Amino acid sequence: MKKRIASPFHQLVVDRFGFYEARHLHQQMGLPSHPITRAYNSPEKTPHKVLIAFCQILDMHAHELIRDYQVGTARISDVEKAYHQRQYKILEKYS
Repeated sequence: MKKRIASPFHQLVVDRFGFYEARHLHQQMGLPSHPITRAYNSPEKTPHKVLIAFCQILDMHAHELIRDYQVGTARISDVEKAYHQRQYKILEKYS
């Protein structure tokens, strides 16, 4: 099977779980495979609920995924981005 990494975000997931597991991660997330595949190919177009699912399975904060991998930047509102940024700063403050 040819292993094709579609984006830096996809590479992050593959590094954490392995290529085969990344292909079937949607089952652990309780989501259909289509939005996960789209997130790998075009992370900036990821819907908010898929971003949150990735946060939970990767054990990362949403702001980190938005900032470092541009996950959801085209679909998430500025209010949602600001919320995640504020929450991230609060966590940093108390860490």
